[in-house]
Amino acid sequence: ISSCKNLQDLNLSECSAVNDEAVKIITAGCHILLYLNLSQTEVTDQSFRSLARNCHFLQYLSLAYSRLFSDRAFLHITNGRGCRKLTHLDISGCTQLTSVGFDAMSDAFRELETLVMDDMSNLSDKHMNQICKRLTNLRQISMWSSARQLTGFAFKHMSSLTQLMTIKFDSNKLVTDEHLRVICRSCTEICHISITDCPSLTDNCMKAIGTLKQLRVLNMADCLLITDSGIKALTDGPCTARLRELNLTNCMRLSDSSMTNLARRCKRLAYIKLCHLDQISENGLELIGQMDQLISIDITGTQTSDTSLKSIGNSNNLRSVTLSYCRQITDLGLTKFATSCTSIEYLNLSFCAQLTDNAIRSMAFCCKYLTTLNICSCSLLTDMSLQYLSGVCKYLYEIDISYCHLITDKGLKYLRRNSHYLKRIILVECPNISRAAIDKLVLKIPFVQHHYTSKSSELTK
Repeated sequence: ISSCKNLQDLNLSECSAVNDEAVKIITAGCHILLYLNLSQTEVTDQSFRSLARNCHFLQYLSLAYSRLFSDRAFLHITNGRGCRKLTHLDISGCTQLTSVGFDAMSDAFRELETLVMDDMSNLSDKHMNQICKRLTNLRQISMWSSARQLTGFAFKHMSSLTQLMTIKFDSNKLVTDEHLRVICRSCTEICHISITDCPSLTDNCMKAIGTLKQLRVLNMADCLLITDSGIKALTDGPCTARLRELNLTNCMRLSDSSMTNLARRCKRLAYIKLCHLDQISENGLELIGQMDQLISIDITGTQTSDTSLKSIGNSNNLRSVTLSYCRQITDLGLTKFATSCTSIEYLNLSFCAQLTDNAIRSMAFCCKYLTTLNICSCSLLTDMSLQYLSGVCKYLYEIDISYCHLITDKGLKYLRRNSHYLKRIILVECPNISRAAIDKLVLKIPFVQHHYTSKSSELTK
């Protein structure tokens, strides 16, 4: 690798043999590296010495889950000439870092624009203060599974990042509407907000978020206090002009009123998740059909019926649809839906227990471009369904037939012979499929996950 002097992108993630000596040799030969991924490797402080000496053009560096380097590693960068142009740093899972390390990191990478700190259980207000005080160019910050210990002080520090465009964190009980209001008022260029499972957030934060004119992605999943009033406040704001992606999973206080406001105001929505919203009725779900820009919907665990599914099918641009646990759907509803949405590529019908082979037949003949299908626990389906799919859906790449107790070796034979693009199949708890049939399938399909004689296993070539 070191002889490739024009090499710019290098991904060594999970390469357990990569150590300090390997990094030294590679960086000495590849002087114009722009992208370097050292996540889950054995690098120590000495590798940072090599980076500081040789990588003058490096822009992207991932150290995720590499836990052998210490706080002192970043001092090599501070004292060297390399990595001065770094704009993206991923230190997810590097829980060995203390406030000393964060201080050195903030001093070393002053031009940083993206900082990923997922799975950092020790992240504290002090760390955030060090980051926000020095890394003033930050545009994206991610703290998934890292924000539990943060208090209001950390979020106030975050409001000083006036160029911030993306903010992601979850599971924080202390962040309030006022903290978000301050952030939204100071960071007016924010286009992506993912703040999930924060139980103190209410409708007032939605009003603040609604003022963001550049907002394109909003994920407020598991924020249980958000109601219809919050959605109205959001849709009354200027954010609706550009909003493309919305996730309201488990915001269980929402009703049809929210669906009305979303359908009327959010004309550019392309991706929407409304999982487990029990108070939205069949009439509310029918309004999804008025969102003609939709590409992907996930309405897992809702009251979707045949009538509402037919209306949803009016969104002709749909490519990905998840209907898991929509137990009211029957053959009639899926047939009418498939007739309208012929360009579907991903379809999840798991636990739709009323579906029979007739529904799969209609769907297969209408949705010929299907690549991924999940029919887990559709217990009425038989080998005929797999015959239809293998005969018509020539681009099928992945299928899950777990808990389909009526499917036998004959069904697998159809897939093995006719589905030439099939690369992944999951068949857990299929008692009528023999070990011999699975062994034959493994010879043809690269990834097969099955459950046989009470032992879970994954077979790959």
